[in-house]
Amino acid sequence: MIIRNRVCILLQILCCAFVNSQLVGEECIRDYDNARGICVSHRECKRAREEHALGIPLTYCSFLDGVTNICCPQFEKRKSASKCEEYGDLTKKKDCVWTSLIQNHEPQCFETFTCNPSTPLIYGGDIAKGGEFPHMVAIGWQKLNTISFDCGGSLISERYVLTAAHCEKSDNIRPSFVRLGDQNVKTRDDGMIEIDIAIEDFIVHQDYSSITHKNDIALIRMAQEVKFSESIRPACLWQTSSVNFTKLIACGWGALEYASQTSDELRKVELDVVNNTLCNQLLRESLALSNNKLIGDSQLCAGLLKGGKDTCQGDSGGPLHVSIRDGNPCQFHIVGITSYGSILCGTPNTPAVYTRVSAYLDWIESIVWR
Repeated sequence: MIIRNRVCILLQILCCAFVNSQLVGEECIRDYDNARGICVSHRECKRAREEHALGIPLTYCSFLDGVTNICCPQFEKRKSASKCEEYGDLTKKKDCVWTSLIQNHEPQCFETFTCNPSTPLIYGGDIAKGGEFPHMVAIGWQKLNTISFDCGGSLISERYVLTAAHCEKSDNIRPSFVRLGDQNVKTRDDGMIEIDIAIEDFIVHQDYSSITHKNDIALIRMAQEVKFSESIRPACLWQTSSVNFTKLIACGWGALEYASQTSDELRKVELDVVNNTLCNQLLRESLALSNNKLIGDSQLCAGLLKGGKDTCQGDSGGPLHVSIRDGNPCQFHIVGITSYGSILCGTPNTPAVYTRVSAYLDWIESIVWR
């Protein structure tokens, strides 16, 4: 009986490779009852496992890297997931055409997106187009008679920006404002209509440690709500701990190499996801990290093991994000927040460390959408 059950499960897994292949985090429909769900690792869906034990069949999304991903029914969507749908509607418009002159004939309507999808990236990073990443935020410091942008962040609602806790101070000075909708932070002639808004509150996670870099996450409450536009629009928050992507995108106005000045223009770079086990092994060797500083489940790593592509000084707090295949090309999902890495940016075998956003959804929602 046990052997036969294992064979049946194996056959189901093999069959799913030839059915619909959906990535973790994508919406799905269960075959059994047409219930809406989210694709997650089978280990993360207790309800589906319990129902399967009662004879209710699983609906498979994909089988990637030895992990079976299934359609997990949702009792109720998280507030951040519902907001993601709401923000996604801002990028859509309905166009209708009349295909017949017959009276009372219904027009044929279809949805189109209002943005220009992100373009492919070149080796080592590239300059982002104006409005390509409308959730990007530059965090500004007023130092004597100069303005500097030492960290980045992500707009996630009308009032809040998601960033790193260690961005609370630069040279022991707190940031004073955020800039939204910009591409080149040093000129007003880049074709963008940027907005500067004062910071009302900088909310650091209560368990943040500057020594271990754990819980390196913070929320900025702006002094006023921002009006969304094509160039200023919030990103979504990644909903599961699983990241079944091999590559993610990082953005920022950080330095192009170690000890260089930060970039005036927003740049983007595509990075390989490095699993935590390998990352800890590499960081132990390259950065001589002690055991209490090794990364945990609330963190993730990304970089290029042969070197040459990385986030750098000034990119801190910015997003590590993804645009879901076959999803809304105008929406990005924030998977991680740039936390720390080698001071010699782009060093071989030294991936950077990012705060895993999905581990903090309860904390974020309790503040942003309370």
